[in-house]
This record gives sequence, C-alpha cells and structure tokens, in this order.
Amino acid sequence: MAMVLDSLSIRKFGSYGSGNGQFSCPWDVASDRSGCVYVADRGNHRVQVFTPDGGYLRKFGKSGSGNRELYRPFTICVDSDDLMYVGENGNNRVSVFTYEGVFLKSFGSKGSGPGLDGIAVDQCGVVYVSDYGNNRVQIFS
Repeated sequence: MAMVLDSLSIRKFGSYGSGNGQFSCPWDVASDRSGCVYVADRGNHRVQVFTPDGGYLRKFGKSGSGNRELYRPFTICVDSDDLMYVGENGNNRVSVFTYEGVFLKSFGSKGSGPGLDGIAVDQCGVVYVSDYGNNRVQIFS
C-alpha cells in the first residue's frame, strides 16, 4: 500500500517546470546548519537552494560534464562545513560545491555496473558512497 504523505505535510513548495523554484524530477533533498534546503533537480541538471520555509534563493549547475556542470544529479548531502556533495548519475561522479554553489572538485568514475546511489559525509569529512551496481560502498577522504 502506498504511503500518503500529504496528510502529514505542513508546507510544500515548487511546481513542474524549469524556472526558479520549479522542478523536473526532484530526486533528493538535504539541509545545512542554518536550515537552508538543497534540492537535486535531476531533470533540470541543477541544484536549487531554498530558505527553511521554501523561499527560492539560488540555483547552480547546467547540463554537462565539465566543472560547475551537472548531469542528472540525484543524491545530495551537506557536511558540517556546509559543503555540498552532489552525486551525478549521468556523469558517474560526486561533485563538491560550497553552499553558494562554487565548484571545488569532483571525484569518482564509472565502474563495471550502474553507478552510485547515495552519499553520506561524517564529522571528519570522510565521504561514503553507495555503489549499487557494483555491490559496494566506496570510502573517500
């Protein structure tokens, strides 16, 4: 039986589209220390950032494989320093950004099977990536 989440909802934001505050396949959500909300907007190849109550702040990323570009971002987490780790299904990598969306680095590459599925960062900055297609968890420091 499907779970109905609307009955528990206290607020919602966004609609379908490619404009500011609109989504095309929002895939994952994370928040930082100040409560800002980061959404991996997979279909629009970007990350959007919102206030804790859903007000649009900014976006970054566009379709591609270069620095500052994203291709099907689908998992996201924010560490204790408010650095954002974005897993890209299309580029088979993790890209790291500041909370303002400034690109810092990327790492990872395609394995023998389909790619990464989730990301977590511990308090020491160690990055854990679940790699479902290769039946492993990879650890990066």
